[in-house]
Amino acid sequence: MTPWETVSAKIGGKIFDITAAPCDHVPGDECVGFVIRAESFGISSDGRPNAIYFSGDTVYVPELVQLAGCFHIAAALMNIGEARVQIEAPPAPKRQITMGGKQASQLFRDIKSDWIIPMHFDAWDHFTQHGEALRAEFEKEGVADKVKWLVPGKAVQVL
Repeated sequence: MTPWETVSAKIGGKIFDITAAPCDHVPGDECVGFVIRAESFGISSDGRPNAIYFSGDTVYVPELVQLAGCFHIAAALMNIGEARVQIEAPPAPKRQITMGGKQASQLFRDIKSDWIIPMHFDAWDHFTQHGEALRAEFEKEGVADKVKWLVPGKAVQVL
């Protein structure tokens, strides 16, 4: 899918609209993030459809600010941890491929999400910002009270 392209899918008997979100992960310009909405999610008081945003693996992309005008983002699931990988041969620096806490906080504010749900930050060795560092960054950025932390194997109510 290309950025802003929308497809509909019938899942479990319900129709979901899935919109590809702009991203910047690794060379190739693939869309790994998306917004999902359905009639059953309802409409916000200002008329925007309620939706859930999944960042996929990306750094902060300014075009994502447009989400706030199109959708009421009830929850933003974000792959974070400021992952860095070697794309070009050394001595080229490692490339950042996922957001860190500061970028995630900025995007959270920019898209006017109700909740931020950090994911994927302890999964690999190339992540440079893990749980406690992320908690501290969210505190510093003033969004800690809007973070829902997931714990493997435990249910967490978000909405």
